[in-house]
Amino acid sequence: MEYYLRVEGVNLGNFVYDTNDLPTIRGGGLLLLDAVAKVKEKLEVIANNVHAITQGASWGLFRFTPKDNESPLDVEESIVGFLNGDDVDNRDLKYATFVVNILPVVSDPKKFVKIKNQLAALNHWQQMEAPSLSFPGQEDEVCGFSKVLPATPDDKIGNDFMSKSVKARRNYSKDQKRKDFYVKRTEISAELLEFTSDFTELSSDKEQSTLHHKMAVIYIDGNKFGNFQANKCKNEESQNRFDISVREGQNSILKHIIQSALDDETGRWQTDSGKIRLETLLWGGDEIIWVVPAWLGLNVLDIFYQQADTKIIFKEKVVITPTGKKKRKKKSGKTVLKEHKLKHAAGLIFCNHKAPIHRIIQLAKDLAELAKKNTDKNLVAYQVLESFDHAGKNLDMWRSRRTERLGKLDDLFVSPDNLGEVIAGIEDLKKQRSPGFPKRKMYQIIKAIKDENEVSQKKLWKKLDDSHKEILNKLKELFNDSNVMWLHLVDLWDYVGGGES
Repeated sequence: MEYYLRVEGVNLGNFVYDTNDLPTIRGGGLLLLDAVAKVKEKLEVIANNVHAITQGASWGLFRFTPKDNESPLDVEESIVGFLNGDDVDNRDLKYATFVVNILPVVSDPKKFVKIKNQLAALNHWQQMEAPSLSFPGQEDEVCGFSKVLPATPDDKIGNDFMSKSVKARRNYSKDQKRKDFYVKRTEISAELLEFTSDFTELSSDKEQSTLHHKMAVIYIDGNKFGNFQANKCKNEESQNRFDISVREGQNSILKHIIQSALDDETGRWQTDSGKIRLETLLWGGDEIIWVVPAWLGLNVLDIFYQQADTKIIFKEKVVITPTGKKKRKKKSGKTVLKEHKLKHAAGLIFCNHKAPIHRIIQLAKDLAELAKKNTDKNLVAYQVLESFDHAGKNLDMWRSRRTERLGKLDDLFVSPDNLGEVIAGIEDLKKQRSPGFPKRKMYQIIKAIKDENEVSQKKLWKKLDDSHKEILNKLKELFNDSNVMWLHLVDLWDYVGGGES
């Protein structure tokens, strides 16, 4: 008899984002990313007929047949033990928390979605019953990196004690592991791949003036991927096809970004020593987290959405009957592939390289959630952290206050369809900045609009050069013909085409 096994790494906040130490974060992400592949390798040893249906960033769904004289529970226990560090070659994963469940495969293919959902529910129930932290042992000191985990006096960096979990993640974060990640997904030679080692090096470029030591944290999340799979992935074959479509599309985009960095001759993408300014903190499934220099944040998002439009596409099999009516279940007629472009929401934060990264990531996720709210469109929500000091906990309310008397709250989102034109428009405006268009002019116009002072608005507009007016009118169209455009100009001015002194 065949069985499904679902495994998921949970409580990522306590294994990946529990410190501000980049090697620890990077190592935790790489460990979880490799965990699912390792589970598959282990399954192939202890079971028969192993088939991977879905392999996400931190979870996997597999079908298998127990070996002779083995029960499915034996297989489950072996995988749990493997993840808990029983295997001498796989001790690092015991510091993460995983949930594992199995259910029998049913003969009726229509029941696949139900079984898949049951397994996910069992995983989540197991997560709620288990501790959110893994404590493989008791130690005497407190980890100086996580401020929570126990540590021993034997492991120390500077004045900070280091927990075994942090040590394992830092060790897994070595350059070769990073290279392996990129080589496997882009097939670019490892000899060409050298990356900056920390956020300071990544964001360091005095030629960028005010953007020196500023970075962009990008969080990308699939928009309603769960609903889409529930409607379109009714069997193993379609679920597997969806998984492959997303993974291969993401890999293709990553390759395009890396190649753009390698081909760049402006010095924006690489350091003087040729190191690529890119950090991948989360990868796979429907989520991606990148960190790049602030001056590349918008450009990377533009590349992602341009490529995703043609690369991340699910091809649904439908049957065209002789009458022209489409049917999902094949009876007669011609089978064709109907393409569905998968949508994504993005949160983008511009901040200092020393900003607490776990809090920045959470803010980027919150922005992406706003972008996904009540829509299935591609949308980007961004925030310049320096202007976010007094936002409080209600992000939506704070953003709404900013748009008062200027336009709608939704006008603060940026459509990726227009992102390239927005970047080009602001670059043109900056090139033609003199005469008559200092940055303070934008603040004056915003104040005049908010004060409903039409006389002042007309005077300020009249003083603008005709070339400025032409560009501004075009930009306003790109921003829903809304006066919120002026907020976008103020926020993005330094982050397009480099900072200013």
